[in-house]
Amino acid sequence: MNSFISILLVWTMALMSCGLSDQNDLIYTNAYNFILKSQDLREYSNEVQHNLDLKDKPKLYISSSFRENSPYPCLCDILKKRYKIKETCTVEIGLDRPTSTKASDSIKQAYTKYSPNKVRRLPFNHVISGRKKGIAITFSDVYQNSLTAEVFGFHYDNQDMLMGKSLIFYFTFKSSGEIESVFLGETHYN
Repeated sequence: MNSFISILLVWTMALMSCGLSDQNDLIYTNAYNFILKSQDLREYSNEVQHNLDLKDKPKLYISSSFRENSPYPCLCDILKKRYKIKETCTVEIGLDRPTSTKASDSIKQAYTKYSPNKVRRLPFNHVISGRKKGIAITFSDVYQNSLTAEVFGFHYDNQDMLMGKSLIFYFTFKSSGEIESVFLGETHYN
């Protein structure tokens, strides 16, 4: 009887694991497809093409590098969309206004138990290796139905070099894996 219960427990865990994996695959795929179709990527691609002096539009490669899941780089867009701020983000955040403090505290609370899981399986091929110039995307782990993705231009010559700014997409998903909301931010590299 004990062996039957053990086998049943192992099968249940395996099935739950498969369901979670399928759910994460759907989340990664939906985020990737959203970014591929976005106007933000088209505009960014034009910038990278110009900055790297490329003849053709750069392709989007998948990077195997890891990015932590965090909404903070997109805080300005979150304040505009969720909290409907009227001021500029610089004023709102810089003056520690109640709305920005509330949003920041809310994020901090939601992420208190977050521990980055750098071991994740992406439903894509990691095709960035061997490329000298282009655009790549790196993903975070999935945490509480959210995901962060960073799109960056790169130019690998004698040393690794990220180009200018990168786009940060912060996604929240419904329990079905459909995108619920998307927020955009930027990070700048020297």
